[in-house]
Amino acid sequence: MPDLKELQMVGNQLGELTKDSFASIVPKLTTFKMHDNPIKCGCSIHWITSIDRSKWRGPWFSGECTAPKELEGKSLKELNNSHFQHCRE
Repeated sequence: MPDLKELQMVGNQLGELTKDSFASIVPKLTTFKMHDNPIKCGCSIHWITSIDRSKWRGPWFSGECTAPKELEGKSLKELNNSHFQHCRE
């Protein structure tokens, strides 16, 4: 999907955003809407901290963690390496 610019998967019951599925396309997107999904922000989503999220502003980029408890409600764009210190690569 080299020409994909928008990805809107709102309310699809997505629980994980794995590196294999998303890491290569997310940095190229102009729209990334993932809200209303039960996204688990465990070690499998640590990859998201390594991509440039500086353009993730406004309503074009959305998604929040629902687990673990300490990250519940945290926006995907607010995640940083300190949230994954317990993870092993």
